[in-house]
Amino acid sequence: MPRILIFAGAPEADWSATSPSAPASTSTPPGPAWRSLALQRAPLVTGYSQHHGLPSAFQPPAHFFSLSVDATAAESQSVSASQELLSQFYDHSLALHHDVPSSQLPLPTQSQSQSQSQSFETTVTDSADSFDDTTTSIRPPVTTSHHLSDLEDIPEAPALLRLAPQTVTVNLIAGVISVSPSRAITTRWGTELALVEVLLGDETRAGFGVTFWLAPAAKSAPGTTLPSELRRQDVVLMQNVALHVFRGKVYGQSLRKGLTRTTVLYRRRMGEGDE
Repeated sequence: MPRILIFAGAPEADWSATSPSAPASTSTPPGPAWRSLALQRAPLVTGYSQHHGLPSAFQPPAHFFSLSVDATAAESQSVSASQELLSQFYDHSLALHHDVPSSQLPLPTQSQSQSQSQSFETTVTDSADSFDDTTTSIRPPVTTSHHLSDLEDIPEAPALLRLAPQTVTVNLIAGVISVSPSRAITTRWGTELALVEVLLGDETRAGFGVTFWLAPAAKSAPGTTLPSELRRQDVVLMQNVALHVFRGKVYGQSLRKGLTRTTVLYRRRMGEGDE
């Protein structure tokens, strides 16, 4: 009788030998695990504040000064260089913040009727070395404007120094890149202030820092938001931001008496109860 061979396909992947006395497995593969997904994501509460650090590859324009970026770059060289930079900037920024007398600051309601346009198309031919960007002088009254500027329109340091002692202000619509943690500063007169820097960017430039000096119990005006309450990716309107020069670079700074206003135009909601 001839031998018949039947090929039933490849062997199974499991080569383990089953014991004849063991009970046969009656389990079936588990069904798919379903879960309910909310239409809006709820924020994950971790107990930690949002880190404002930037990627190491981020390079702002060469003529923009940012306290968080430049201090980090100085710290990579030495801790003493970073501390010296912070100390010099605190003195410089606070001196300019208090340099304009209150009588020369227009009220927000008066600025609308007394607004004038600023022109940045100024050709600088003289050397800017004759100007000391850390020296304060008597400044004329601040003139506000309704003109919206792009970050690429912000003049470089020589052009701003040419306009000294006039204080140039700009209005910006930009996105928030980062918000630095509030730094508690005590002046030599014993006054306690909080320093907050907001890093901005738009479709033309990125990495422009705006410094805010806030009182400890500062409250936002109706329709505005405190800089310390801003978030990443917020689209904001900043009105009457003063432009100053520090170490040959340009940065923005708030004016006293609530003249610098910050309004959130768009905010990405993080949950159902988020506003």
